[in-house]
Amino acid sequence: MTCSCGLERGQRSKMTLTHRGVSRITIWAFFSCTLVILSSCLARRREVAWSNSTATRTLQTADKATLLEVVRNQYDLIQTLAATVDMVRTRGINVGKKSEQSNCRGYIVLQDPGAIRIIGFYPRTRCAAFDLASNDADLQMFPPQNPVIAARNNPATESSVYKMPSRVLLDALLIRPPGPKELPVVEDFTDEHNAVYVLHLFYYGAEGQLHLARDIWFGRSKLQMTRQTTFDPDGEILTNVRYTDWKTYDEVPFPRIIDIRLPKGDYGVVITVLKAEFNKPFTWDRFTAGKLGE
Repeated sequence: MTCSCGLERGQRSKMTLTHRGVSRITIWAFFSCTLVILSSCLARRREVAWSNSTATRTLQTADKATLLEVVRNQYDLIQTLAATVDMVRTRGINVGKKSEQSNCRGYIVLQDPGAIRIIGFYPRTRCAAFDLASNDADLQMFPPQNPVIAARNNPATESSVYKMPSRVLLDALLIRPPGPKELPVVEDFTDEHNAVYVLHLFYYGAEGQLHLARDIWFGRSKLQMTRQTTFDPDGEILTNVRYTDWKTYDEVPFPRIIDIRLPKGDYGVVITVLKAEFNKPFTWDRFTAGKLGE
């Protein structure tokens, strides 16, 4: 009996040791597998690379006051502009694929705050296709039977690809600083793909409701304005203007390419500046359609 009990206890001890050994092996195997899985996950995360990543860019920081100053300084730099441009009218912008229409060489003359003249020439004959002059109170066309650019200043009502409100062109070429009734709010829209500040400008309508008037976008690499979007009281886009390839003319920075889009009319115009002169004096004859002036 004693031997039998001793033998049984010995067998139990061996079984306990064997069980403990199996448990240790199982635990080590579990931890080993876990480490392998975690290591592979970490490796995969390190291999992720974002396209156009902002991580390698040198970005500038700015507050609301700084961005407002950028808009004001750019606006104050320009009293007059005389530019030779290429203009390409486009349509079909709402389907994501622009269809180019006839392009023409033209001249743009403007004087702050509201005088603008645009002359367009046929590409081959170099004859005047249109001649528009507007001082924001009066509009003249030459020849009157070929109104390529419309007198009305409401882009929502324009449906023809051959028409562009003169106020839209003025606001696209000269980005106005916020008015006394516009309330500025800054958004930092920076992630792995974008690095911009957006200056939202709100206003209170007659009914006391807050509305978004327009957005001005700034690239954080150089704090240059890259886009301006205007909205109607319902928040729908009226105009969407993009500014690229900034150059310096007569010590005045100005975008070489201005892409103006009017989504409600499903048309737009791309203006490419070929030559520009700023702040040169000229007379009001320059703003009379059909007369070249000085």
